[in-house]
Amino acid sequence: MIDLTIYHAPTGRIERVIQSPANAIQHQALAEDEAMIFGAFDGDTAYVSQGRARNRPALSVVRVDGQGWEFDAVPPEGTVAFISSRFIDDEIDLDVKSLTEK
Repeated sequence: MIDLTIYHAPTGRIERVIQSPANAIQHQALAEDEAMIFGAFDGDTAYVSQGRARNRPALSVVRVDGQGWEFDAVPPEGTVAFISSRFIDDEIDLDVKSLTEK
């Protein structure tokens, strides 16, 4: 069996790792925006760029208290916000679009 990492081609985000017999690799079903590389890579510590797995840089953390979001500047790509409230206790991904929509 061969390890294959499936990733979101436009962003490089690792989606899942599968195993396939060598003679069935070309028959693996992929979504339209997915691609694969050989090997098993963890999406928490790696991403794919130019067809190669790369170590994910340390991510910034933004802590927000209260109801609103206030930033002096758009956080760098890959910033993760941790929200703790009676409604949400999880992490969310921030992107420029979500921060600039009004």
